[in-house]
Amino acid sequence: MSASGSLSSERFSAEELPLWSGVRRLTGIRALICLLCLEMLTGVSVHLLAGSDVVSGRQAAHLSLIRLPDCALHTTLRMATALVLSFIFLICCGFALAGSERLRENILSFSDELRAVPVCGFLVFVAPLFSMLLPGHGFIGEWLTCASVFPVLAAPMMVALLRAWGNVPDDLALVARGFRLTGWQTFWRLVVPAAIPALVRGAARAMPYAWLALLWAEIFIRHRVNFVAPGLGAYVSAAATTGDGWPVVLAVMVMVLIVAGYDWLVFRPLLMWSERFVTKDNGQALCGASGEPWVLRFIRRAPGIGWLGGHVQQTARALGTLRLGKNPVAVVSADVIAQPAVSETAMLTALCTATLIFCWQPLIFHIGPGEMTRVVALGFSTLLRVLVMVFLTATIWVFPGVWLGMHRGAVMKHMTLLRLPGIVPTIMLFPLVAALITTFRLSSGFWLMPLLVLGPQWFLATRLVESVASFPKGLFEAARAYNIRGWMWWRSVVLPGLGEGWLAGARAAFFGAWNLAIAAEFVRWGDVRLISDGLGSYIAEAMEGGDAVRAAFGVMVMTAFAAFFDALVWTPLAAWVRRRTTGVTVG
Repeated sequence: MSASGSLSSERFSAEELPLWSGVRRLTGIRALICLLCLEMLTGVSVHLLAGSDVVSGRQAAHLSLIRLPDCALHTTLRMATALVLSFIFLICCGFALAGSERLRENILSFSDELRAVPVCGFLVFVAPLFSMLLPGHGFIGEWLTCASVFPVLAAPMMVALLRAWGNVPDDLALVARGFRLTGWQTFWRLVVPAAIPALVRGAARAMPYAWLALLWAEIFIRHRVNFVAPGLGAYVSAAATTGDGWPVVLAVMVMVLIVAGYDWLVFRPLLMWSERFVTKDNGQALCGASGEPWVLRFIRRAPGIGWLGGHVQQTARALGTLRLGKNPVAVVSADVIAQPAVSETAMLTALCTATLIFCWQPLIFHIGPGEMTRVVALGFSTLLRVLVMVFLTATIWVFPGVWLGMHRGAVMKHMTLLRLPGIVPTIMLFPLVAALITTFRLSSGFWLMPLLVLGPQWFLATRLVESVASFPKGLFEAARAYNIRGWMWWRSVVLPGLGEGWLAGARAAFFGAWNLAIAAEFVRWGDVRLISDGLGSYIAEAMEGGDAVRAAFGVMVMTAFAAFFDALVWTPLAAWVRRRTTGVTVG
């Protein structure tokens, strides 16, 4: 989701023609309408087929230290499984889309809009479905957790892969056509290498949201007696149910170690390794080895791992020789591609019609117009809370961020430690905050608000520090030489270069807080339920009661809020800031 949390910060490039920009905006609108219709149709279908999935009991609490390593191992393996499944799905889907540029454009828009869905909301659709397919089967809990994390990882990776088609140099594409490479060979030899850096960055940025989705799924599973799937989320939930704080603290410490292990042992070596696929304008690779992590050096020097890597490399080369897919055909002109397909409009119209036919009765009789209006009002209430907390956090972090960025020599060496709190899922700290609120009898409506930015504030902090650290080296020395101080120093030196980074950080923090709303507005401690009146608590209560229609409608409204706020506020504001600070106009 990191760690950047923006939905689509670079959706339209400055070099795009107005026609292409308009076509992509139209495709994005279609994708959003399709996504909202599918959410409501899935919710109603689950309600009709599976019925209510009410919480009938809870698993017994196992809070001994002996259970903690087992829960940690399950959580670690589930995340690894979700990453592997996402990559396999990505390769298969990319090969299937290799022959249709129009289909790639539509899938790209749909994947882009899919990131507007709150990560805790995927359980609304997958949990009753899996429960209906394999009722009472313990192994289904494992598939449920993977199904909850899979779209969180697959969506940004799919966006990176589909955009890599446009990053392949034209001369290489022409050479591939001259050698009559098939669709699979072109995809494996050209598109995948060009997409590897973006794929690794997309997966790394999605990890905070993936951990959130995984722990939320484990918490959800613990409240279903027909599922048996231990994990750190279930461990923390059991501790919160019994009102015991020490198990929560121990679980948080173990979770920090797991997240740090994934970051330092997996993604840092992958990010460094992926730099060999980054090319200059002349097509030469950038293969600098400065700052190479010790894990990557160990992998390269270990004889056993080197032997395994050689076999993997031979397998990859053998896959590139498979003649799968169609032979190259004539390139379709841009005028033909840009024309809106009549069949797509017809399919979207049919989908909207089916949504109205199948969903109007549940919406009118099960929810009711009055409650639907109330849900929209709750959405504005949650939106106001998120905006207030993000604005306060963004204001507070300006001064520390500038100070840390000015001391770039000492800070940049420890930048990983600054990013780590943003990756650790703060949902595990919510029971401790709930314990404080319950002990001191504080107002839950007010004191649950800081939970929204407990983790996303670090997105903002890292963006601010990186933005200030990227200033020209002699800028502050020149300001000191000309005796520029006080407000003049902020207005003339810092703020013009800080505006774009500050806005990107605030945008990332906003969407991070928006994803946390479902978990942050509905917290338990013992027998006490702390509820903050908002859209997140509405969805959480509907999920606890097994009401798929209300939960799906709440997720649909939450998705619409995120998508429209991104399109109407964040994107125009980012374009305005970029135009005022750099003079670049976004088409």
